[in-house]
Amino acid sequence: MLGRVLNGCRQIRVCRRLVATHLIGLETPHDVPRRISDSSCHGQTICDAVTTVRSLFGSAFEGKGKKPFHQPLWNGTSWYHGTRADDDGGGSERAVGCFAGVAGVHEAGDWEGLAVRTEEACRGLIDDVIMSDPGPDVVRKLDEISDVLCRTMDAAEFCRHVHGEEVWRQAAHMACVRLGGFVQELNTHVGLYSALCRALDTMRGADNNDNNIRMSHGRQDVQDDEYMYVGEMLKRDFERFGVHLQGKEKDDMTELIGSIHNAGHSYMQNTIDAKKTGEIIVDERACSQEVGRLMQRDAKVGLDAVFQRDGMLGDCILRAPGDSRTCHGILWHCDVEEVRKAAYKTYASYPRENAGIARDLLHARRQVADIMGYSSFAAYQLDGFSLGNTPEAIDVFLKEVNSALKESIAEEKERLLAWKMSLYQLGDCGGHELLQPWDRDWGIQQTLPKECVTALQSLGDMVTVPGFLLGMSALMEQVMNVRLVVRSMMPGESWADGVMKVCVYDSRTDEKFGTIYMDLFQRPGKFGGAALFTLQCGRQRGDGMYQLPKAALVANLSSDRYLSFGDLETLCHEFGHAMHSILSRTRLQHLSGTRGPQDIIEVPSHVFERFASHPVALELMVKHSGKGHGSVPAELMRNLSIKKKHCAALKLQNTIETCLLDQYMHSDRVGSHGFGTAEDLEHFMLEHGVEQYGGKSYPPLRFSHIVGYAGNYYSYLFANCIASQVWDGLEEHGMPSTDVMHRRMLACGGSKPAKQYVEDLLVGDTGTKALVGVKGSPSDTVTGGYYPDFHAYLRDMDILRHGTAT
Repeated sequence: MLGRVLNGCRQIRVCRRLVATHLIGLETPHDVPRRISDSSCHGQTICDAVTTVRSLFGSAFEGKGKKPFHQPLWNGTSWYHGTRADDDGGGSERAVGCFAGVAGVHEAGDWEGLAVRTEEACRGLIDDVIMSDPGPDVVRKLDEISDVLCRTMDAAEFCRHVHGEEVWRQAAHMACVRLGGFVQELNTHVGLYSALCRALDTMRGADNNDNNIRMSHGRQDVQDDEYMYVGEMLKRDFERFGVHLQGKEKDDMTELIGSIHNAGHSYMQNTIDAKKTGEIIVDERACSQEVGRLMQRDAKVGLDAVFQRDGMLGDCILRAPGDSRTCHGILWHCDVEEVRKAAYKTYASYPRENAGIARDLLHARRQVADIMGYSSFAAYQLDGFSLGNTPEAIDVFLKEVNSALKESIAEEKERLLAWKMSLYQLGDCGGHELLQPWDRDWGIQQTLPKECVTALQSLGDMVTVPGFLLGMSALMEQVMNVRLVVRSMMPGESWADGVMKVCVYDSRTDEKFGTIYMDLFQRPGKFGGAALFTLQCGRQRGDGMYQLPKAALVANLSSDRYLSFGDLETLCHEFGHAMHSILSRTRLQHLSGTRGPQDIIEVPSHVFERFASHPVALELMVKHSGKGHGSVPAELMRNLSIKKKHCAALKLQNTIETCLLDQYMHSDRVGSHGFGTAEDLEHFMLEHGVEQYGGKSYPPLRFSHIVGYAGNYYSYLFANCIASQVWDGLEEHGMPSTDVMHRRMLACGGSKPAKQYVEDLLVGDTGTKALVGVKGSPSDTVTGGYYPDFHAYLRDMDILRHGTAT
């Protein structure tokens, strides 16, 4: 039920930048969010360095007297803290000294009591829903049940991924487990479902439109539109969880949901367990170049630190941990082919336990689709409310984009191959005549023009974390009249050193929009990715007050000083998710912020990601990092553009291959003869225009999106195409308007149907075609789905110069 319990609770928006370019995966876990097994994902590796913002920026000082409320985030190297108490409009008590402001959670053992109270509160609301007169009030009360559950489950899910103490993480995990069983009970509650159906019938009759959800265009009642839309979503979710099932089918469905949840959690935990991610073992005698010398030269990637000589086996045997971060550092930067090959094979071969877990997970999902009458789990995922709507629409989209890349891909591969041949001709060429899977990331990195590399390195000492936040605050005030203010936390509110609390305000009225906790630096025990965790959704409460949203932006920055360009892009991306969560103003929490169809909710983050290379935004960040007047050299901006376009077709091809792999794993092929074999997978890829896919392991062992996206990974590519249309056609230093950024993209949250959201966002602001419809059978007058026009995105990448993409 409460599709939001399933579609939104414990919802984590994960940064796509953590996905490896040709391997798959890199984020960390999350269980059961958006769809039946949509466990939002995440995971990379945990680094031992613990960095605190406190040690970087100096001691805090409190604002005094009657200073203006909106002060800078920091003053010099010290913190600025406002003096007024925060009110999140969210509950009966101000959460003084509670974990992340969650009322009643002062110590680890409090999670158990909170879980019990949450379940009791929800049970007390069930009869109220069933006995209510049919109408919008039934939807409101169902949304209230979902809100009560999600505020506990979201916070517990967050705690078990980030808290610095194991006892806290374990207690939060047990709270999630306890409430997870209750969620499935609600999702199949016949009384609640029947009350909702009666309410929708009444609402349709009152609207004089029995079959359609009204779309608000300013004159009609927005509240009724939103209530009807949420009601239809809840009805769909009830049905997707088998509320109509009886006997053995119902029992099977409950068991399958539990097994999917557990498999996803185990899969993700294995990806960050150092005991299970293997080792990279290299025999230096078999290498074509001296490994030690090259490792010292590549100290910037840490190769000199991660490899140790094995005295037991002889000084010629080198060992390194097989965690994702180490593997990717080697694959991007190491010139020794044998070392890259060893890293590639370790990454693809561990954790070995995940092979069986992945197979079980995919077969369980297929069984769910069978029980529910769908041809595949991908079809089950996409029905009704998504933009793509059908797997067929996604297939058409991916084939067309891939076709547009063919000429560019061939050219880029030829250049990489020629470069590799030239490089190894300087020494023993050996068997290096072909471009191997472990060459692609390295070749892309190493063939960047030297002047481009030098320019990008200069960016590495220009933007600090406080400079990013101060610059983003100035930018948000300029674009959307929004201001960020760092606030002090009560003892016990934080969960680790260096966590910040940033409140978001309207810079004109002092109205508070919400709160973002920022946990940005690596430490042991913390999940290894970048993501936005929802902690509390915005909604209109029954007493007339608005419950303000809260979220947590989590990253794993390795440096406590300056941000690399990759770090900057990651923070901008996640900040887009944060603004979507905080600035949305929906009446019901079911549609708050990032809670909407998967294939449109990534749009704001991709729009914001482009600020990392926008001259106005970048200059503000540089200026507030203390770098003079903040001027950014034109040469740097030019080289940022070169980097983005360098081997763009190959990088985009990897994204398409990953999208196709996700579709394959949730297609109607699952369970058929030959499914999962190298031959079957290669045949599937060839059908979709991907050549030379062979040689990659299956099932993928570190593909975190197998847990969280489950047939929806294409959403990242959709979002990039739509984001490019938002920016398309603007002047050189132009930015999208306040109307586009705030009202059309963020304030509506997920309250608009996907197609309407995209059309409203793009109308009047782009000369390109926004959406392409995919028709069903010849006799079918209904579209089979939509996908975004991708030409603006290919222009961004400088790929449209070829006739195949016109």
